[in-house]
Amino acid sequence: MGRKKPYSSVKSRRNFNYSGGQNKGNKYVARKESFFKEKKSLENTTRIRIDKDRLNDFESLDTSFLEGRRQKKITREVKSENRSKPRKRYNVSIIKKFRNVFYFLGVLSLVILIIVFFSNSFLFTGRKSDNMKKDIVKEQEKQQKKESEIDTNYLFIGGYHTDKFSLDELGFLYPYVKKSKEEFFTDDILDSMKENIYDYNPSLIFFELGTSDYVDGKSEDEILKNIEDIIIKTKDNRPYAEIYVESFYPINKDVEDYDDELFKDKDNKDLMDFNKKIERLCKSVHVHYLDIYSELVEKDKLNDDYTDDGVHLNETGYKRLFKVIRKIVDSK
Repeated sequence: MGRKKPYSSVKSRRNFNYSGGQNKGNKYVARKESFFKEKKSLENTTRIRIDKDRLNDFESLDTSFLEGRRQKKITREVKSENRSKPRKRYNVSIIKKFRNVFYFLGVLSLVILIIVFFSNSFLFTGRKSDNMKKDIVKEQEKQQKKESEIDTNYLFIGGYHTDKFSLDELGFLYPYVKKSKEEFFTDDILDSMKENIYDYNPSLIFFELGTSDYVDGKSEDEILKNIEDIIIKTKDNRPYAEIYVESFYPINKDVEDYDDELFKDKDNKDLMDFNKKIERLCKSVHVHYLDIYSELVEKDKLNDDYTDDGVHLNETGYKRLFKVIRKIVDSK
């Protein structure tokens, strides 16, 4: 037996003949009847009628649309409750304080960065400027030195020891000038500094000074003063020239052919004392002191092998002197 339809027919339904009827001629009546007919038809489709014999068939009904409506109602109620709750508000004054603090820290950091940047730039520029000035000065000094000196140009100036010093024969290979004579006094040199020294533009000078003055009987103070003036004037005019001042040479009165006319009452002790004064003078004016005395002496007198008359050097003596000079020159 088939299932019963859930909807029963309406007993009181009236069957009207829409194509005709007793009120066919009346349009108003026809529209009224049509309205009631549609209303009855709509009620029959929307109204649920449950037959007493089918009370247990409610499980077969589709009620899902009711659940959807219920869920929408719950959602609306929750939203309504949320709107009714007071919102959490933050303290505006605290937020402004924090904002002002962060703003102040940001500005302070920016100011510090600007100060550090410009400070470093200034220091760097200052250091760079100082370095540039130093470089310019050094370059100028180099240029002046290059213009004022001739490389390996040596000057030998002195009395009778220098005059007999034959550098060519001993094998001196560097360019040099020898300005000397047997009696070459310090006054003679001071009177003609240009012709005796400046014109040769020396890079290294060996001075053998004062021996002729000493033998001639000039006072030690005057000799030392003249030597000092010669050194200072040379340094002022040729500041890049390197200067060596030789000591007095020793003598040997014990040789057979000793010439007593030169030193007369002087001996090696007197010469050593004067050499010490020359050494102090060289230190005070910042030039080299060349101790030839110690190179030639033996047993407190001039080595017998280095002299024939006790005063002047022989060939062996000049070879020894040349060895000392060449050691200095080769080191340059």
